[in-house]
Amino acid sequence: MAPPTATALHSLSKLLAAASFAITCIAVSPAAQAQSAPPAAQPASDPAFEAAKTAFEALPDADRRAIQDALIWTGDYKSNVDGNFGRGTRDAIVAYARRAKLPTDGTLDQKGRAALVTAGERAKAAQLFRKVADTKSGAAVGLPTKSMTKRIDTRAGSKWFTADGAASLDTFQSPESQGDLQALFDNLRADAPGRRVTYRVLRPDFFVLTGEEQDRHFYTRAVRGSVNGVATIRGYTLSYTKALKPSYDTISIAIANAFDPFPSATPAVAGAPATAGAASAAAPAAAPGAKLEGSAVAVAPGLFLTVTRGECKDPKVATRAASVTKRDPASGLTLIEARGPDLAALAPAAQAPAGGDTVVALFVSQLTARDADMAVASGQYLAPAAAGAPPRLVAALQGNIGGTAVFDRSGRWVALAGAPASEPRRIAGIIPQSAWALVPAAAISAFLDGAGVKPAAAAAAADGNQTAGDITTARRRSILPVTCVR
Repeated sequence: MAPPTATALHSLSKLLAAASFAITCIAVSPAAQAQSAPPAAQPASDPAFEAAKTAFEALPDADRRAIQDALIWTGDYKSNVDGNFGRGTRDAIVAYARRAKLPTDGTLDQKGRAALVTAGERAKAAQLFRKVADTKSGAAVGLPTKSMTKRIDTRAGSKWFTADGAASLDTFQSPESQGDLQALFDNLRADAPGRRVTYRVLRPDFFVLTGEEQDRHFYTRAVRGSVNGVATIRGYTLSYTKALKPSYDTISIAIANAFDPFPSATPAVAGAPATAGAASAAAPAAAPGAKLEGSAVAVAPGLFLTVTRGECKDPKVATRAASVTKRDPASGLTLIEARGPDLAALAPAAQAPAGGDTVVALFVSQLTARDADMAVASGQYLAPAAAGAPPRLVAALQGNIGGTAVFDRSGRWVALAGAPASEPRRIAGIIPQSAWALVPAAAISAFLDGAGVKPAAAAAAADGNQTAGDITTARRRSILPVTCVR
């Protein structure tokens, strides 16, 4: 690609300034190195290391990543969450084990792993940390929503910040026709009065810069990608005062690992030319292979709750770009972030219905070219048959029922139907009544509380004898279809 003109560089510089382009530091060099190179390999002649590596690699990939993620939140790990075992992972396990008074051989037994993951989830929940879909830039970012409570649009993306401005995160995107990755890196790499760059690395498809500016740490990451065939740069800058260093050094590493610059796009080929005169990338279209997963209930502005069968790739809530912020594998409860016009949020009921009560189920039965078909079914709520068993819904549910919202006759949200392993069987073309496992309101409340979501109190009809039509009219606007790629 030809170098950008001086005019383009000047325009890019002004654009970045308008977007508050001074970003947070991920702990000096260790975290910065986590963004640019894999951990150094331990010599194969170390038997203890090899034994710990063998034990770690015997675990499922999801468990290995969960350990690394938890070690970030305990303050012991400052590298990539990739499921690979290197010196950084081994040293982090040893450091955690030493404090927890566990064996320091670099391994964790099942009880030790469970305790570690619980500690990590507790620290993450204390910051209300979750992944957010930034529809302005198209990226997905991890945010400590407990402290970063403010948000504004910028010319290049979005800005989240604390009420006192002590910490901020700015996203940005621009087509490479306005300046390529090298030009942007060159614009930002140099020291300036009051600003000192402490680490810098440039690769064909990304760069990282960290440093200090006056009384703040900053970390900047920019990534090349392709959006609708247009070579595009997306990134973010995290900036925080030195007074916040103890907590934000950890948060910054979590943010770096949660960052997904192109959630539904493919990386650009290194060295591919930008499309001259191309417009800024639009919202991504539905990915090929996207299918109706089920229904999602609005629980807070931009947040929806559903039940999925497993990992939901490239999720969409109706036509909104979305990202999964939290999922419980046991129940399938899945919290999805999708910005757009706010819907009336629902809250789970405080009490479960009595066994045998009539309830009403609302769900999206199919997608049409312009809309989603909402279906309603009346059924019977069955209380758990034994301790630890789920309640059940006896009803004739059609199609994809994951996330089916169940309401009592007062219109209170009492459960979600679990996603089926397969389509319901039909007899002579008709779906008979079946017993569907439910995720009850108590479990929904606990899951939302753990994610830092506090829905408003549930409203109920005074007479407690609403018809299915009444409930559908009142609640259907809080329910949208969810699509996933499988």
